[in-house]
Amino acid sequence: MCDLKFDDLNTLKKAQRKYLNEHMKPYELSSTYVSFLEALSIKEFSSQNELSNFLNCNKAHTTRTLLKLELLGYIDVKKRICPKKRLITLTEKGKVITKEIIKINNEFLETIFKDIPENDKNIFYTTLTKLIYNSKNC
Repeated sequence: MCDLKFDDLNTLKKAQRKYLNEHMKPYELSSTYVSFLEALSIKEFSSQNELSNFLNCNKAHTTRTLLKLELLGYIDVKKRICPKKRLITLTEKGKVITKEIIKINNEFLETIFKDIPENDKNIFYTTLTKLIYNSKNC
């Protein structure tokens, strides 16, 4: 068994958050908002509850985050006939910032994978995918 510790994975996550926070300042965003914007770039959500479940976060956090993103003009929340159902979509501004987020994340990955052979990267991603799958059974 290798000596990889949970803290090692946390170190990578903290480094990514720091990198994102630095690069998102001009957009008045922090890394907290990134996962919401990324999720909304994948699909539209018909309710805050659906988005919360997709991101595995609590409803209060989702409400606060969506309010801020809407105030900044990154998302549009359209009310539907049913009071608890609202279509949540990216605005044009949101689509532009999501492309920037992808670019920033790719730059981060290029930085941390610098000087690592392609085969090692592939092994890492394969193993990480298996770890994520296995963790869902815990």
